[in-house]
Amino acid sequence: MDNILSLLEAKETLLLDYERVSGAMLAGTIDSLLGSLSERDAIASEIDEVNAEILTEILDSENPDRVRALLKTQRFEDMTEGETAVYDLSMQISAVWAKLQRLNADIVQFIRAEQERVLEDIKALNSDTRGTAISGYSELANQGANYKMPDNTRKI
Repeated sequence: MDNILSLLEAKETLLLDYERVSGAMLAGTIDSLLGSLSERDAIASEIDEVNAEILTEILDSENPDRVRALLKTQRFEDMTEGETAVYDLSMQISAVWAKLQRLNADIVQFIRAEQERVLEDIKALNSDTRGTAISGYSELANQGANYKMPDNTRKI
């Protein structure tokens, strides 16, 4: 149980880092979002590695089904001290996981709001540019209406 406990502690630390980066994404700008996404991806890869190590430890344990149940926050009346520690840490990890799910939903909303804002900016820019081009054309057309063409007749 000691190996699983230390791996769970590492996982919790990584999940808290992931949560920190996710929170920063919401506080930042769309430009900083790409850097944060790559940082989150790196942390997620580390979490995957820890999860693989946890799985190996589960399979090597005396009672894999009981360990899996503890990791899924199932409580037993006859838990050992080590099992209680694993259970408690699994509960903490579950709480962080729940926060991350909410944060991810908030990030999706943030990205969609930024997309809408950028689209509105583009529409405004396009209408201003077209409006400027049309008004500039109108000015030239009006000037052209008053412009007298030179007499192109040749005198020989």
